[in-house]
Amino acid sequence: MDRSLAYCKTLSTELFSRTAPASTDNLTVIRSAFRPLLVPKPIKRCLPLWDTRNIPIEIDDDTATLDSRYWYIPRFLVDILCDMAVIHSSICGEHKVKGRIALIRGTPCPKWHVDKVKLRGICALIGPGCVARQEGRVLELQSGDVLFMKGGGVDEKWQEAVWHRSPIVGGTDLRLVVQTDCWDESKLEEFDQLG
Repeated sequence: MDRSLAYCKTLSTELFSRTAPASTDNLTVIRSAFRPLLVPKPIKRCLPLWDTRNIPIEIDDDTATLDSRYWYIPRFLVDILCDMAVIHSSICGEHKVKGRIALIRGTPCPKWHVDKVKLRGICALIGPGCVARQEGRVLELQSGDVLFMKGGGVDEKWQEAVWHRSPIVGGTDLRLVVQTDCWDESKLEEFDQLG
């Protein structure tokens, strides 16, 4: 991570207050939190192996850990996922976060929608980030930007949620996305489609 974890935690807490410039109560953007990946052709063949859902991440004293059964995920992706999980945990107050690493082709969610989660963190490491709409403005995230956004939750509080969609890309364009959600609301079901 380009910034220290402590700085990002402080920043995320500040960004969820009304005084932060890149945030509202429902949305936090940390610009250029991670460097976009430049993936050489030999490594591109490995990308489908990293596509993993429902990764349990335990957070204890600002340290996130993954179970050893995820040994095949490269260390740099584990570090990014863990950094996002610690920030996610500090925002939602839970000590277990669900992670996902997804390889996406095309535009899976072209329409504006709200996720049925309490809080979602999302970052595109390859390709453009998602597009969010809040208070009449549209935010187009770039590769490496992290977005934490409130969803409708399981009780469907849509008025507090952030509307968003996938970026419009070509059908063969590739995106590598890292995502975090609160663990308890999922009941181990599949994630919503990625934004």
